[in-house]
Amino acid sequence: MDALIAAKELVKKYGDKTVLNGVNVKIDKGDVVAIIGPSGSGKSTLVRCLAGLEKYDGLVTLNGAPIMDAKTAKGKIGMVFQSFNLFPHYTVLKNVAYPYHTIKKINKTDSLRKAKTLLEKMHLEDTQNQYPSTLSGGQKQRVAIARALIMEPEIIIYDEPTSSLDPELAYEVFETIKNLADNGYTMIVVTHQISAVRHFANKIVFMEHGNICVEGSIENVLNNMNNPNLKKFLERVEFSDL
Repeated sequence: MDALIAAKELVKKYGDKTVLNGVNVKIDKGDVVAIIGPSGSGKSTLVRCLAGLEKYDGLVTLNGAPIMDAKTAKGKIGMVFQSFNLFPHYTVLKNVAYPYHTIKKINKTDSLRKAKTLLEKMHLEDTQNQYPSTLSGGQKQRVAIARALIMEPEIIIYDEPTSSLDPELAYEVFETIKNLADNGYTMIVVTHQISAVRHFANKIVFMEHGNICVEGSIENVLNNMNNPNLKKFLERVEFSDL
């Protein structure tokens, strides 16, 4: 049986700089995978390639079918960015409903109805007629998650979803991710917040210099003191969490 999403010999270069150096990774349906590593290790580039947002050498597949670009990934892979990427001139409700209506060609009434249901699940029903500028960072990110969910993707990818948020607002977002994990969603989360990852991820990938150095169950990886670079990284990020 094929992995839900997989990368084989994935290489990404920017000019003479190699950012991904032949990465191989497989993620099965129902997995919640945390990707960790120091800045510049290739984490964000990897997930952008998986989502079809970057050109690359190698192969990325979703259910065995190649993902070559954003067009082939559209509606199948949901992406949540650290900068929210909401439409400032649309209300919260329209931000969520818009892609379902325009990309999946669902009529406006049904799109709005589904958007309202998702906002209720996110505990954002009171914000549906507001504009993004009036929301907290945590609320904006939960709207972005709702917008990804409405497309009914097979996998949701989060690229540093809480890096611009203070701890209280980051907690809101991670609670949302945990609830989705409890409901069986397949997800990849790029983050440095190890204390949060322990509560919802079942697998973890440690990257450095464009390579996957350690991967496995969260218990095995976080207790793996055989890799000195992983040990040093965990000591630094767990100190910053205090």
